Amino acid sequence: MWVARIGQPLYMCQPPTGYSDKAEAWVNTGALLNRLNFSLALASNRMRGTRTDLSPLLGNEAMSDPKAALEGALQAFLGGQATPQTVETLTKQLESPQVLQAKLDDPVKRVDTGVVAGLVLGAPEFQRR
Repeated sequence: MWVARIGQPLYMCQPPTGYSDKAEAWVNTGALLNRLNFSLALASNRMRGTRTDLSPLLGNEAMSDPKAALEGALQAFLGGQATPQTVETLTKQLESPQVLQAKLDDPVKRVDTGVVAGLVLGAPEFQRR
């Protein structure tokens, strides 16, 4: 179950105040990796029982233009409030065959908006929200 993997299993928190919101309770490499995997699975429709339609959020150009997909995701999920370092890191990922859904020598490119959205959801700015 994904909720358990990201550190908050259902009905398992003992104190009535809920899970801690202090960083030391949930910031570690394993938890961050699980949250990134969760966001990628959710945005890419690889999570059983859920469906996401990103086209209304990201715009029509997102399916063919990776930069438009990234700009749409940054606006939709972060209100455009990403640091230059985060934008630079995410922009580097736009040429990845996983994002472009193509082999390196394939001239036809189709953007996997789920991967782009999942990466934005895994960004530090979203994790702090």
